[in-house]
Amino acid sequence: MASFEFPRNSRLNSPTDFDRVFKETDFKVSNRFLLLLARTNQTEQARLGLIVGKKKIGHAVDRNRVKRRLRESFRVKQAELLDLDIIALVRSDSGPKEDNQLSMQIGALFDRLIDISNTERSKDRH
Repeated sequence: MASFEFPRNSRLNSPTDFDRVFKETDFKVSNRFLLLLARTNQTEQARLGLIVGKKKIGHAVDRNRVKRRLRESFRVKQAELLDLDIIALVRSDSGPKEDNQLSMQIGALFDRLIDISNTERSKDRH
């Protein structure tokens, strides 16, 4: 049974973890609002790092809402993400203002990332 928790070992914690993803990105998925960068890791567990800056989303309430939705989508899909280190980087405040639309957009990006990574893995096996 899949665990839908977000414990410390499911997070990118150190600057080294973030640098590794930035320097050695295997997969990129984006829309106008959000960029997901990912690379495979050796932990056999998906990990998530968030970058939601004040310059991009001015109000703390809105930044926290976006972070909650990102974590929630990650928790639901982490079993399918397998062994990826992922950085979610907010590009602008042009994202949807309603929670259900925001969740749908974030979920769609995670789905695209899953599809791309699975496609690449299947190519590597053949």
